[in-house]
Amino acid sequence: MKTVNKGLSLFFATLGVGLLPFCPGTYASVLIAIFIYWLSPGVLTWFILLIVFTIIAFLSIPRASIALGEKAKDHPEITIDEAIGMLFALFPVVLYGEWSLEIVIFALICFRMLDILKPWPICYADRIKSWYGVVGDDLIAGILVAILLFMGLNA
Repeated sequence: MKTVNKGLSLFFATLGVGLLPFCPGTYASVLIAIFIYWLSPGVLTWFILLIVFTIIAFLSIPRASIALGEKAKDHPEITIDEAIGMLFALFPVVLYGEWSLEIVIFALICFRMLDILKPWPICYADRIKSWYGVVGDDLIAGILVAILLFMGLNA
């Protein structure tokens, strides 16, 4: 397994979660769900987290992909894209302040199912051969889960 360097690889791998041998994207999604549930941020804090994660992804994924031998592919060690997707998925929870563990778990399960199965329109983003595709499929999955949660929380 090629790695960029210990510090960068650990960050790309969401604090080492991406280095775990089986389903690193699921581990990263669970880590972010726990962190956001524990933090219970307001909209401003959530937005700042989203911007920070997106900027870091934008700057790091292209270099990490090349260094890890996956020039334009979503390398399993890079899981910051799952973090961005989960942040989007949990936006309705943040907006409405509905910090129910059941809702967070529901969002996590829906997000992982969409990210793994990649139905339309997620499959189109997954085919993009750049960092946009690496992040795009998770972003769309997160937005779809957020829409589902908005509908459920407004019912």
